[in-house]
Amino acid sequence: MEELQKQLEELKNQLAGLLTENSEFRQKEIARQKTLFDQLYNAIILVVEEGDLLQYKFDSTYDEVKANKVMIKLDEVNNPSSSFLGFNFLDVINKACEDHLLSGLPDDQKISFRELVSRVINNPIVSVILNSNPVTKIISGVIDRVDTFMETKVAKEGKDFVTKAKHIIQERKVVNFYNSLKKYIDFYDSLLNAANQYGIAVDNLSIKHQGIQNEYSGYYTKFIETLGLSKNQKILPQINKMFQIVEVNGVPNYAEIIENEKIRAAYDLASKFYIFQQTVDLVRADYDAVLIKYLDANVFALETSKGFSDDSINKGETMKVITEIETLKKRLQLRKTN
Repeated sequence: MEELQKQLEELKNQLAGLLTENSEFRQKEIARQKTLFDQLYNAIILVVEEGDLLQYKFDSTYDEVKANKVMIKLDEVNNPSSSFLGFNFLDVINKACEDHLLSGLPDDQKISFRELVSRVINNPIVSVILNSNPVTKIISGVIDRVDTFMETKVAKEGKDFVTKAKHIIQERKVVNFYNSLKKYIDFYDSLLNAANQYGIAVDNLSIKHQGIQNEYSGYYTKFIETLGLSKNQKILPQINKMFQIVEVNGVPNYAEIIENEKIRAAYDLASKFYIFQQTVDLVRADYDAVLIKYLDANVFALETSKGFSDDSINKGETMKVITEIETLKKRLQLRKTN
């Protein structure tokens, strides 16, 4: 009897030990589940709070600069048919024709040549040509008209009458005409080269970042859809409802949440968020470097235009554009250091 009592005591002790171990195991399992729950929640809530803004920064990397007022002004500066800087290049050409090509000609010949030049300048495709900035094509068109502007006379040679043609406008006048426009040619050529180099660089960045674009395009929208949330309602209350803990027998039921397929899939996306942030910064830094180089080239070109005669350019507007470009550059450089 005494032996049996001893065995019963041992069994009670073993049972108490097992119950203690089981309780400790359950507490450790609950703690593990709580840690995983916090990990899932914190990662997902970070994307909820910051993902929309980051997605906007990523998507607007190229578009936001195009809409910048400085870039809009540079489009005007680059357009020779614009009077943005105080002169219209077409007017400049007309004046150069009057000053150099038509000086000394009879009125009837002046009228005829003006008509030829007008056909060049007012050609429907000129606006298209000017938008791509090759002003030399316009100047070449005028000079071509000089070559075709001939004076014909009938003269007798022996028994025959022959027609002789000669240029009405002497070559020296053409040289003077071209030289008077050389500073404008150089000005627009430098702008054209800057714009071309900028376009090439942006295209190269688009190719370089194509894989990134494919991976992260619509990242935040995909994240919200993965969780099955409605974008027409406030996101945070929906998240809090998804992560609401229900107790079972007085114990928090973390398992129901951490094993939820939607939450696990959203966490996989959320785990890429820090990489996405770094990627956005790298993409913007690449683009800012290209943009700063383009802005520098425009400042250089605008600085050369200060040498134009006072009556042909609005130097105040030119300085204003240069100042705005420098301000934009500083903002881009500051963003690079932050």
